[in-house]
Order: sequence, then C-alpha cells, then structure tokens
Amino acid sequence: MATRGSRTVRRSIVVMAVALASAVAAQGLPRLPGESVLPGGEGSPGKVTFSHRTHVDQQKPRCTLCHPVLFKILGGDTRAEDAPYHAAMDRGRRCGACHDGAAAFGRDDCAACHRAE
Repeated sequence: MATRGSRTVRRSIVVMAVALASAVAAQGLPRLPGESVLPGGEGSPGKVTFSHRTHVDQQKPRCTLCHPVLFKILGGDTRAEDAPYHAAMDRGRRCGACHDGAAAFGRDDCAACHRAE
C-alpha cells in the first residue's frame, strides 16, 4: 500500500514529466539522451541498443508516452527492472507495450533489435 509521502513523490514526478514534455513540445528537442546499450542475457544473439532518435517524433515529442510509466527517468537503474526483458515484453510491459506486433514490430525478428558483437 502506498504511503501518503510516496504518492506525493510519484505525483510530483508525473507533474515534472508533463511540464518537461510541454516545454519540449514548445521548444523542440534540444538534446536527446545518448544511446543505451542493454546487456544481452544468456543465449542472447547480441546486445540491444536503444536510441531515442528512432523512438521520438522530433516534430511532436511526447516523452510521457514512456516516462515514467514504462521507464523510470529518475532514481534507479531502469535496465534492472522487469528482467529479463522478453518476459516483461510478453506481459505488455517495457518495450512490449508498443513492440507487440501490432503497434510496432514484435519479437519474431531477433535481428530487428539484437546486434551481434
């Protein structure tokens, strides 16, 4: 059960994210975060490199589509959550919220995300 303090912190984070998204939408994206390399698990065909550039509409950025619900922006290592990723994807979490084969390509083509080292 969430405490009053934790609800206030979560509400503050959401308000900050909405404010940031509004500011970004008004001014365009000044600078996107760099690429994130996710470590491959056992039996992985290669590492996955996430790029905001391929996931964010430069003309109409909507950071709150993913942050903070699917991926944290503050506090903690988001890569450690919901490991392994494929299990989270199967539950429609993390990358699987969009990469479900309907909204965006699904998991049927490993090379779409995984790159051999």
